[in-house]
Amino acid sequence: MFIPCIRNILYPLTAALVCIGILSTPIPASAETTADKAVLQKLLEAPFQPDADADIRIDDFRATFEQEAHIASLNRSKQGHGKVTVRFNAEKAASFRWDYLEPEEQHIISNGIKLWVYLPESNRVMISDVAQHLESGDDPLLFLRSLDNLERHFEISIPAPACAQGGDYLLTLTPKRDSAYVSTLTLHIPEEVVEKKLEDRFPLGGVTILDPNGNTTALKFGDVEVNTQPEPKTFSFSVPPGVEIVHPDSK
Repeated sequence: MFIPCIRNILYPLTAALVCIGILSTPIPASAETTADKAVLQKLLEAPFQPDADADIRIDDFRATFEQEAHIASLNRSKQGHGKVTVRFNAEKAASFRWDYLEPEEQHIISNGIKLWVYLPESNRVMISDVAQHLESGDDPLLFLRSLDNLERHFEISIPAPACAQGGDYLLTLTPKRDSAYVSTLTLHIPEEVVEKKLEDRFPLGGVTILDPNGNTTALKFGDVEVNTQPEPKTFSFSVPPGVEIVHPDSK
């Protein structure tokens, strides 16, 4: 089954663990802070269009991230941070690398075909074939390969309140297919991007993931760089000698 591997993506993204200090507290919307859903959607999607102009097109990005995960049943939160690199692949899953530095070292890597979840402290790596699951509603990172067309996989709405305390505009995505791991994803669009209609700026400041159990994971991106053309080896993993290999897809 693929689910155990997805759980290990979502767990660091939700329990150990897609937006200011770590995520801004929403504030009531006003005439000055509301924005049309179509405008927000266009600002998010424009840089990721296959035919986007070269001066705004985003093929990849890397950033630092801060994270706060809140476990509803325990009423407890946990912080983490690390680095992420993402390369968008046309009509395929995005290639990505999430390197968690705190609270525990973890590495979640995919080339769009294989997925590696490496847990150094457990001396274990889980390897899964992800190609057959590209349409899975249980993919918590589905939004990363939907940025060119959010309506392909999500219903889109503006939440109430419509802005976060730090000024970010909010856009909520609800998966069109039922998911055991994602109820909604709320994307944070920096205030400056919206107010100045900056299509040449990275439009995603962070994301909040809500799961069906009421747990939330807030991610904030920082130090973003785009179109750095990461080497292919960034999205590959060589298993160190002596590390236990687990294949969650095996029955």
